[in-house]
Amino acid sequence: MRAVIIEKDEKILQQIQSILQKVDSGYELVGTAVNGQSGYELISALRPNLVIMDIELPRMNGMSMLKKLRAEAFDFKVVVLSGTENFQYAKQAIELSVDGYIMKPIRPLELKRALMQICEKMRNEYWLNASFTVENLLIGCMNGQYQPENKLNEITVRNYGFTVEDSCGMFILWFGEDFEKNKAEAVHLLKRSLQKENKFRVCILPLEVWQEIFVIVYQTAEFEMAEQYFQENIVPMLCSNLNGDVVCVWKRIDHMMDLWQYRTKIPLLRQWNLTLGRGVLISEKGIAGRELELLPLKYPAELELRARDCTLAGRKKELEKCFEELCEMLEGQFCFPETLKDCLIRFSLNIVNMYKIQWELGAEIQVLILILEISTGTMRPFPE
Repeated sequence: MRAVIIEKDEKILQQIQSILQKVDSGYELVGTAVNGQSGYELISALRPNLVIMDIELPRMNGMSMLKKLRAEAFDFKVVVLSGTENFQYAKQAIELSVDGYIMKPIRPLELKRALMQICEKMRNEYWLNASFTVENLLIGCMNGQYQPENKLNEITVRNYGFTVEDSCGMFILWFGEDFEKNKAEAVHLLKRSLQKENKFRVCILPLEVWQEIFVIVYQTAEFEMAEQYFQENIVPMLCSNLNGDVVCVWKRIDHMMDLWQYRTKIPLLRQWNLTLGRGVLISEKGIAGRELELLPLKYPAELELRARDCTLAGRKKELEKCFEELCEMLEGQFCFPETLKDCLIRFSLNIVNMYKIQWELGAEIQVLILILEISTGTMRPFPE
């Protein structure tokens, strides 16, 4: 910790130096001055962590010097030394966030105690600031850990230029069962593509607990531009380089601290992949703009009858073919995702119920497993 002493009396200056060295070996005296003007110039140039200063200085009063430095946003701890019991000085000291106010003649134990308290305070602030990385802040927002708070805002503005009350954008990348397989490559592609973008800042969060990659876009007022950039550049790049399911969702968030509320709603947006297909950035704005285009779905009753016949006759290959036809038919339908899911579930349950009747499959868990196996084309052989 770098310290500066501003004191007109040479003997007092030496006394302070001696006490400073005994308090903590981490203190480094980087400069001294004997008047307010020199002190102002010294602090401006060296930017110390700690200033010990007399109030009654020649060429510029100590309080005037401190007020000028605070107005210029210099941030340091300060201990004020005063030779008179002046209420006005004490009031100004409080207003200027002084960390210690000591009367002359200096009592070494009192100054030592004040310096030790400042040292401990600075250590605590260091670890507090260190814990507030952008990544940790955003994960905390996604877990609902933060509320509006002046001290938190002060730290984040000073360190990163934003607060948790600011707006942000959220880009979500989902791979289904291939999260672990695609995670590393996806993060690499995102970093490579986004590192040169200077119109907004991003934080990439591959979160295993939700099996999704989140990209938080912040420090910009151009969220529509950011959404367009992801749609035109990031989504096609990811879809062309990654295999399997690649579902991309965009959500604008009014307040960063509310990320946790919207994270739980993402699956409702994500299901629109059934309707919109691969390579589309799913967003509320995009869905709202196309809802009038959505069509009703005609249930494939004829295909179900064929599938029932295949089930009763035990023709496994033909049954699998029926499900393939069903999936192809649904992929070509532009309708609400709930409608598509209801159709698939109804079709599957009707076939499974027929299977239960024919083959006396009793346990409910076996029925659920069978639905999964049929829909993924991995059905077990029929019992003999």
